[in-house]
Amino acid sequence: SDCLTCIAEIIALDPSLLHAEHNEQKWLDSPWIESMSETSQTIYNSMVSQCTHDVLFNYCLKLGKEPFLKTRLSAQLYFKALAQSKWGLTLLFTENKLVKKNQFLQEYLINREVEIENEGLQCKYDLIKLICANFKQNYELFPKIGEYNLEALEEYLRLGPLYKPAPLKVAFESN
Repeated sequence: SDCLTCIAEIIALDPSLLHAEHNEQKWLDSPWIESMSETSQTIYNSMVSQCTHDVLFNYCLKLGKEPFLKTRLSAQLYFKALAQSKWGLTLLFTENKLVKKNQFLQEYLINREVEIENEGLQCKYDLIKLICANFKQNYELFPKIGEYNLEALEEYLRLGPLYKPAPLKVAFESN
């Protein structure tokens, strides 16, 4: 998990955004981020030249569902680092040979049962805020996610990080 945290801090356009609250506004207010994007992408491509992005992404997706908080948080930091750039956001939402379409979105991001601890819930919430802010700033990326999926992420934000859906109860009427 420390290795993933290190990777996230290296490829993040602004490493302080990985841990900052209200990071979507700070990201929007960072004028130098665009100039760092190409450098960040070059570093990332060099890092994944041996194992490929698909393998690293799939590995992080699995770690994001592990029972240990520190492990899940390190995976979230990796996703947050990618969510800071156009190229990274494109990678997050592009189907690859190891991850089926919308697996990241439906089975990880929107799924409220993946994360159970408050720190992890808040970190995941901040990740979704950053993703939504990036899509709103980069309309050309909109086809990568689509209106329905962006609305689902915005609904997640509207409900807040600690929201848990009520369990479904079914009653049977007997004669």
